Amino acid sequence: MNANQKIQETEEEIRKTIEKFKEEIRKIHTGRANPSLVEDILVDYYGGKSPLKQVASINIPEPRVITISPWNKDDLV
Repeated sequence: MNANQKIQETEEEIRKTIEKFKEEIRKIHTGRANPSLVEDILVDYYGGKSPLKQVASINIPEPRVITISPWNKDDLV
């Protein structure tokens, strides 16, 4: 591997890291609840892990309150 290839790989890794950081920083909103704070939390569902947004509805009834309502309450352990 030559120096140019290493530089290109490093630049690509930096770009990916910056994009991931931007995604994470969008989730932070001080003083206001946001569904993105919890939607990607992995939960046990039928013996596997699934993001919370795939097994429940997430609502913001008030600025500082998040409600999570599972679609099938029988699946809760």
